[in-house]
Amino acid sequence: MKLLSSEYATYRNSVQEYIKDEILSAPATILDPMAGTAPLIPFIEKNGHNAYLYDVLPIHFFVNSAKKIDAYNTYKKNGTEWFYEELKKCLSSVKNQSSIISDDWYDKDTLKGLCKAWQTTEKYEQIEKALLKALLLVSLRNYSSFEKSKNRTWVKAGGISSYKSLDDIVDDTIQRFEKYYKESYENNEPTVEGSCVIDIKNAITAKTPKLVDLIVTSPPYPNRLDYHRLYGPENFFLSNVGFPVKPSNLIGTNTVRAYDSFIHGKKYLFSKSPYLSNLITTIEQKKEKDVMYYSKYYTRYFDTLFRTFENIIQSLSKNGKLYVVVQDNMHRGEIIEIDTALSDLLKCYGFQTKIVFDEKRHHLGLRNVSKKHFVIRKKHPEKIMVAFK
Repeated sequence: MKLLSSEYATYRNSVQEYIKDEILSAPATILDPMAGTAPLIPFIEKNGHNAYLYDVLPIHFFVNSAKKIDAYNTYKKNGTEWFYEELKKCLSSVKNQSSIISDDWYDKDTLKGLCKAWQTTEKYEQIEKALLKALLLVSLRNYSSFEKSKNRTWVKAGGISSYKSLDDIVDDTIQRFEKYYKESYENNEPTVEGSCVIDIKNAITAKTPKLVDLIVTSPPYPNRLDYHRLYGPENFFLSNVGFPVKPSNLIGTNTVRAYDSFIHGKKYLFSKSPYLSNLITTIEQKKEKDVMYYSKYYTRYFDTLFRTFENIIQSLSKNGKLYVVVQDNMHRGEIIEIDTALSDLLKCYGFQTKIVFDEKRHHLGLRNVSKKHFVIRKKHPEKIMVAFK
């Protein structure tokens, strides 16, 4: 099921169905520490589960909050037309020009108007305010003057904004929410309501108020560790309305070369994972340009990932289980098996692991022949790994 915009990724249907059928068969307390767009929210709430959903990006906090049952009920009560008119009122200070050229994420006057729209939402009741903020965030790319870069995982500032009118932008945004609500709730009203506690927390330090029965999560691919850039327009806007998003994280310059814990990080990984010891050593032995850059690249990624998992397993109850959805990456002929590395780490803490779901799929966009890719790339396994004691 698509979420609210093509810019937002989600689990494939077959992965969601496995999770629903096998993992969440009875009411449970669940943690997703890297929730992203949290595709399981409707299922969790409609079946009486309780969940803690964390993600470091503020945009996910607002969009996910608008996907909950209480938001749907408020939307249904007020009606489509009410939200259409109120969102237009909030955005009335945005100049309705056909297109704007800017060297930044937004033209100065457009950004000023969008910030005023954000402030205007504060006068509404709590759930209405949350919905209007989510609607505003989903509409932001139409006002932004971003450009697509060669790297599919991020965009850069500077370009021409959308030619759409304010009415068209608002209508398109409302339709996205309407489609989501229809697919998630209208044809399957909840029988037993659960709850989702959604928060802006970094999984590397976040603690749940109580132990959980299940951890269900999907870590980012190695090339999406810095996925602030993927949401550049939204995060730049949020940094201007008071959220702790550093604009310096939204530029195209890669931060890998500045990684100053390389030696310590590599020593730590080698002590936890024979697989990573072999992988990183193999990468360093390749006769290719900038080999140490890639050694830093994967050391930095797995260092962050391992410390995150060391933290989150502390929230798991004695008989709890951890489910991780992963997909292999490829680096110049070397397969990067995230599940194998995590299995090594979890075994250090007394967990057993096994693969319970395995299908092959293409990475985003790489199934298509293009000017840059003259052949269809091979598929990589997508897996669900379970860990338990």
